Amino acid sequence: MKRLAAYKVDLLILAGFLLLPFLLFGSVTVGGRTMLPVDNLFQWAPWASAAADFQAAVPQNHLITDLIIENYAWKRFIANSLSGGELPLWNPYLFAGAPFLAAGQHSAYYPFSLLFLVLPLTKAYGWFTVSQLWLAGVLMYVFGRILKMRRGSAVLAGLVYQGAGFMVISAAVFPMIIAAAVWLPLLLGCIEKIVQGSRVKILWLAIGAAALGVQIFAGHVEITYYTLLLMGLYAAWRVGGTAVSQRPITWPIVAKPAAWLAGMVFIGLLLGAVQLVPLYELGQRNFREGSASFEEVLSWAFPARRLLTLAVPNFFGNPAYHSYQDVFSGEQVAYTADYEGNPRTHNEWGFKNYVEGAIYLGILPLLLALLGVWNRKQRGPAIFFAVISFFSLAFIFGTPLYALLYYGLPFINQLHTPFRWIFPLTLCVAVLAGFGADYLAGTREQKRNDQSLTPPTQSSIFTLQSIFFLRARPSLITALAGLAFWGGLLLLGGLWASKWLYPQIEPVVTRIFLGMALATTGFDSPRAFYSFEFRQFFNLSLMLMASGAVLRVSRCPIFVRLPLAGKRPIWEPLAAVVIVLDLFLANVGFHAAVDPALLDYQPQMTQWLAQQPGLWRLTSYNPGGDIPFNANSGWLYDFQDIRGYDSIIPRQYTEFMAAIEPQGGLPYNRIQPIANLASLNSPLLSVLGVKYVITSATIDLPQFVLAWEGEGVRVYENTAVAPRAYTLPLTSLVLADDALAALREYDPRQFAVVETGDWRLESEIRNPKSEIYAPASVDAYGINEVMVTAVATTPAILILNDSYFPGWKAFVRPAGTGEDQEQQVDIFRVNGNFRGVLLPEAGEWTVRFKYSPTSFQLGGLASFMGVMLLLFVGVVWGWRAVVKPDAEMTTTRSLAKNSMAPMALNLFNKAIDFVYAMFYLRVLGPANAGSYATAIAAAGIFEIIANFGLDILLVREVSQDRRRASSYLLNTSILRIGAAFVGALPVAALVLATNLFSNPFTPTEIAAIVLIMVGMVFSGVSKGVTGLFYVYEKAEIPAAMTTLTTIMRVAIGVGVLLLGFGFVGLAAVSIAVNIVTLLILTVIAGRSFDLSGPWQVDWALQRRMVRLGWPLMLIHLLQTIFISIDVYLLRVMLPNGEEVVGWYNSAYKWFNALQIVPSFFTLALFPIISREIQRSMEAARRMYMMSLKLMLLLALPIAAAITFLAEILVRIVGGAEFLPHGAIALQIVIWAIPIGWLNSVTNYVLIALGLERMQPRAFTVAVTFNVVANLLFIPYFSYQAASVTTILSEVVLLGVFAFYLRQRMSGVDWVGLLAKPFLLTAVVVLIMALGSLLHPVVGVALGLVVYAAGLPILRIVGEDERQILRSILPGPVVTRLRI
Repeated sequence: MKRLAAYKVDLLILAGFLLLPFLLFGSVTVGGRTMLPVDNLFQWAPWASAAADFQAAVPQNHLITDLIIENYAWKRFIANSLSGGELPLWNPYLFAGAPFLAAGQHSAYYPFSLLFLVLPLTKAYGWFTVSQLWLAGVLMYVFGRILKMRRGSAVLAGLVYQGAGFMVISAAVFPMIIAAAVWLPLLLGCIEKIVQGSRVKILWLAIGAAALGVQIFAGHVEITYYTLLLMGLYAAWRVGGTAVSQRPITWPIVAKPAAWLAGMVFIGLLLGAVQLVPLYELGQRNFREGSASFEEVLSWAFPARRLLTLAVPNFFGNPAYHSYQDVFSGEQVAYTADYEGNPRTHNEWGFKNYVEGAIYLGILPLLLALLGVWNRKQRGPAIFFAVISFFSLAFIFGTPLYALLYYGLPFINQLHTPFRWIFPLTLCVAVLAGFGADYLAGTREQKRNDQSLTPPTQSSIFTLQSIFFLRARPSLITALAGLAFWGGLLLLGGLWASKWLYPQIEPVVTRIFLGMALATTGFDSPRAFYSFEFRQFFNLSLMLMASGAVLRVSRCPIFVRLPLAGKRPIWEPLAAVVIVLDLFLANVGFHAAVDPALLDYQPQMTQWLAQQPGLWRLTSYNPGGDIPFNANSGWLYDFQDIRGYDSIIPRQYTEFMAAIEPQGGLPYNRIQPIANLASLNSPLLSVLGVKYVITSATIDLPQFVLAWEGEGVRVYENTAVAPRAYTLPLTSLVLADDALAALREYDPRQFAVVETGDWRLESEIRNPKSEIYAPASVDAYGINEVMVTAVATTPAILILNDSYFPGWKAFVRPAGTGEDQEQQVDIFRVNGNFRGVLLPEAGEWTVRFKYSPTSFQLGGLASFMGVMLLLFVGVVWGWRAVVKPDAEMTTTRSLAKNSMAPMALNLFNKAIDFVYAMFYLRVLGPANAGSYATAIAAAGIFEIIANFGLDILLVREVSQDRRRASSYLLNTSILRIGAAFVGALPVAALVLATNLFSNPFTPTEIAAIVLIMVGMVFSGVSKGVTGLFYVYEKAEIPAAMTTLTTIMRVAIGVGVLLLGFGFVGLAAVSIAVNIVTLLILTVIAGRSFDLSGPWQVDWALQRRMVRLGWPLMLIHLLQTIFISIDVYLLRVMLPNGEEVVGWYNSAYKWFNALQIVPSFFTLALFPIISREIQRSMEAARRMYMMSLKLMLLLALPIAAAITFLAEILVRIVGGAEFLPHGAIALQIVIWAIPIGWLNSVTNYVLIALGLERMQPRAFTVAVTFNVVANLLFIPYFSYQAASVTTILSEVVLLGVFAFYLRQRMSGVDWVGLLAKPFLLTAVVVLIMALGSLLHPVVGVALGLVVYAAGLPILRIVGEDERQILRSILPGPVVTRLRI
C-alpha cells in the first residue's frame, strides 16, 4: 500500500482521463442511448416505410452507416457463433461464403472486445469507445513520463491524443482503427526504455511485445503497418543517436539495443500471428489486384484547402449537423435543400469524407507544439517528432514527397489512403504539445520583481509592445500569446462588424459562396452559408483568445491547490480545461446516439423471409439505382446474400459475379445488386442459390414469380433456382483452362466445369455430355461444417454451391455409417467458385465438409509460441528480480533455485511440445505420425546406450572436485561418442529384424531414425556441458536454454512441415537444433566456469565411468523398452502398422502429458521419505501408504473422466483423422495410470530403501511379459491388445516391486489400499456413463461430484493420512479443508 500511495497522483490523473470520453460518449454509456446508427437503416426499404413512426426520417449521421451494417454485423456474428460453441472461422452469409476470422477488422481477438460478449451490443460500443479513448490518454501520459515530461505536461499530451479528431471521429464508425492506434505511444515508450538501457529492459521488452500483439489483434492492418514503420524510424533514430553520442562507435553499442528491439518485435509478431497468418493467406486471394498508380493515390489525398480544418474543424460542414442558427434572427433553421433545390438534410460539402478528413487537433495544442519544437532541453526528440510531423503533413496533402513511401516501401502502393498519416501527425503533435508545456514550465519567470508583476510605468502603458505582449516581457511565449489573443479578438471584432455590415458585404459573401467548389451542395443560400461559418469562426476566435490567455498566465507565479497534487501553477489546469473544451466542442455530436428500441424493429418483409424453408440466398434488383435492403442488411437477420460490403472479398468470387454482370461497386468494396434485367436469367445466378430477389421495380421474366409485396418493395421468387447441393454424372465433367470462359458455353446446372490446374485425378473425361442434376440432401449446415447425403447411380461429382477456399476439407463415407468409416478426399473448385467432390462409385454417400484452414492452425501455433516466449521473458525477469547472481545463498535456497527453475521450465517445455504435437499430427496424418513415433521409439534405445548414465555420474563426480571439470567433460564426451557406435548396433538389429515381419520399415523411416540418432549424439554431448551448470549451481541456465531450443525446434519444424519435408524433415531438424544448443551452452560454460584443464584423455577414468554407468544405463534401457516396445511391434506386425501407431500415439500424447504429475510428486517425496526411513521405518511406511493412496485417489477420477472425454481429447490433439481409434486406445490405456503412478512412487521408495539393484530384475520380468503378450495378441486385436498389455504390464511390475519391497518394508495392505477407491470409481464410472447420454462433459461433472462425496462417506482417507497431511500442509489450508 505504501508503494501504491507513492503513485496516488498518477492514479488520480489516470482516472481523470475518463473525463473527456464520458463528456463525449456519456449518453451511449451511462445514458439510455446506443452508439449504433440504427436510424440509418430507415433510409432504405423496407425500414423506410416505418421511418416516420420512429422519427427516423433523417439519420443523425448518414456517414457512419458502416458501424451498423459492417461492425455490428461482425460483432453479432461473433457473439452468436461463440454462444453456439463454434469459432467463426467461416462466414456463410455473404459472397456465397468467405473466411471471416482471417479478415481481422472484426477485432475478435482484441482483449477489450470481451465487452461485446459480456454487455448488450447496444451498450458495448459506447463502453468500448470510452475504454479506448481513456487508454489513448493513459498510454500517451505514460510515454510522456518516459520522455521525462513533467506530470502536467504529460497530462496535456494525453488529452490532445485522446481528444484529437482522428481518434474521436474514427471511434464513431471504425472502432478497430482507434483500438489499433492507442498502442503506439506505449510501444515507442518501450523502445525508449530499452535504448536507455533500463535495468529492467527485459520487462519493457515483454510489455512492448504484448502491446504489439494486442495492437495486431485490434485488426486494422494498415494502422499496424504505420505503427511498425514509426517504431522502426524511432528505434533507428534513438539507437543511431545513442551510438553517435558515445564515440567511438562500436558494434555492440548498436547491436545490443537493436537485438533487444528485434526480440520485442519478433515476439509481438508471433503473438499476433493467429491473425496475421490467416490474413496474409486471405489477402493473397483478395480482389484488389495490382496497385493504384502514384497519381491515383495522390488524388485521394487532402486538397490544399483542407488546411483550414486545422483551425476550423467544421468549415466544410458536418454530416451530423441538420440545422444552423440564423445569425440575424437567432432561429434554428433545418437543412432541407441545397442551392439547386435538391433535397439535403445536412451541410457537409468538402471534397473529403468527414471521417477521413478529421485532422483537428485543437488551437492550444498547435501553439504548444510550436513551443515544443523550440524546447532546447528536449531538442533531440522534439526534432524527431517535428520531422515526422512535416512528412505526415506532406503525405496527407499529397505532395510529391509521397513518392518516398510509394516507391520506397513494400505494399504501400496497395494503400489508397495517404490521409491516414493523420494518425502519426496526431501522435507527434501530442508529444510536441507536451514538450511545449514543459518549455512553459521550465521558463516561467520566478522573480517577484518581474515586470509582469509590477505596475508598468506611465510611459509604457500605451506602448504597442506592452499591449502586444500582454504586459509581459517579450519572448517567444509571450509573442505567441499576443498573436493568439489579439488575433482571436481581432477575428471576433471582424465577425461582429461583418454582421452589422452584412447588407453591404452580401455580394462579397455571395461571390465567395458561389466560388467555393461544392459549397452550393451544403447550403441553400449565401445567408445560410454565412450563418454557419460565422459560428465556426466565432469558436475559433474564442479558442485563440483562451489559448493566448493560457500562454500569458503561464508567465505568472499564480498557483492553485489541487487534490493530492498540492500547489500547482494555475496555467496547467487552465490549459487542460481549454484543451478539453476545444476538443469537446469540435467533436461533440458526431457519433450516433439513438434509441436502442430501433434495433428491435423487424420489417414485415424480413419476418416473411425468415419463415421460408430450406437453404437459399437473396439479392436485390435496382435498375433505377435505389437501394432496397442494402448490402449486409440480410446478415442482421441471418439471411444468406450474394451481395456484400467488405474490404476483403475473394477474387474468385468477384470474377464469378463479374461473369454475371460488371461489378462497378468493387472500388467501394461492394458486390453490387443486379442492375440489368437480362442478368436475372443467368444460370450462374441460379447455381448461386438465389431464390429471392428484392426490388422496388417489376420483374417480368417467366421464371420469377411475385412472392411478397409491401413496405415499398417486392420479393420475387426464382422458380429455376438450383438446389444447394446436387450430383452430376462424371460424364458431365468439363476440363477447361478458364472455367468462367467455359461457363459461357456450358450450363453449370448440366455440366461440372473444372479448371485443368484444379483437376488432380488421372482420369480425364472427353466429349462431356449434358446431364440432369440429382438434388442432394443437406442434412446439417453449420458455420464451419456441412453434411450432405447424395445418391449416385454412377461415378459422379457432388457439387456444393458454397464458395471454394483453401482450408475446406471433405470426408466421404457410406451413408448410415459412422465417422470412423470416413475417408478424406480432395475438393475441387467447380464452376469457377464452388466445391466439388468426386463420388467414385454408385451408392448412397454422406459427405462432410469441414473448414479447418492450415493458416489458422499455423498462426495459432505461432501465437502460442509467442505467449510461451512472453511468459518465458516474464519468468526470467521475475527470476532476476528474486535471485541475485552474486548473493550468497543458504543450502535450502540453493536447492530450491536449482530444482524449481528446471521443474517450472520443464512443465513450460512440455506445454509447448504438446501444442506443437497438435499441429504436426494434423499435418502428418495418422500414417506419417505413426512412422515418426516409430522412428523416435527406435532411436530412443540408441540414446540410452549412447548416454550410458553419464549425466548423473558427471554431476556427482565433478561436484566433489570442480578442478576436474574439464577432464570429466572431455572424457565423458569421448565415451558418449564411442557408446554411440555401440548403441547404433542394436538399433540396426531392430531395423533388420523388421524384415522378419509382414510390414518392415520403409526407407524414409530408416532415414528418420538415422537423422534422429545423429542429432542425439550432439544432444548427448550437450548434456555433459549441461551437467557443469548443475555442478556450479546454475541449473536455471540450461533449463532456460532448453526452452529456447524447444521454441526454435518448433519454429523450424513448422517451416519444414509447410515445405513438405514430412517427418524426415522433422528428424533432420533435431540435428540443427542440437548443434546450436551445444554451441551456445559451450560458449556460456567457457565464459562462466574455470575449464582451464587438464584437457587430456584418461582411459582409466573412462573404464571406471563404464563400470559405474552400466547399471544406470541398463535400468534406463529396460524402462525405455517397457514403455515403447508396443510401438515397434504394432508398426511391424500389422499391415497398416504406420496408421495404427499414429492412432495409438495420439492417445499416448495425453497419457504421457499426465506423467508429469507422478514425476514431480516423486521428486518431492524422495528426500522426505529417505529421511523418514533413517528416522523410523514405521513412519516411512505410513508416508508411503499415504503417497500411494494420494496418487491412486488422483489417478482414478482422471482415468474415469478421460474415458468419457477421450473422443473430445483426441480430436483436440490430432483432429478427426485420428478418430475413433485414437479415442478407443486412450479409453483403454488411460487405466494404466492408476497402477503406473503407484509404480512411480514404489520405484523411488525402493531406491530410498537401498534396493535399487532389484530394479533391473523387476523391469526384466515386466518387459518379458510385455513383449510376449504383445507378440501373441497384437496380430488379433491390434492396438487394443497393446493398450491392455500396457495395463497388465504395470500390474506385473507392481507385483514384482511389492515382492522386493517386503524385504525391507512389510505390512503394506494392498487390498485395503485398492478396494474402496476402485469400488468408488466403479460407481463413478456408472454415473458418468448415464450422464454421458446427455453429454460427456455433463457425465464427467456428475461423476466427479459423486466421487468427491464418496471419499468421506466411505472413509477412504483415514486418520493416519489426515495426521500426515496436517504435518505437511500449512495451517490455513488444514483449517480450510477441515483435515
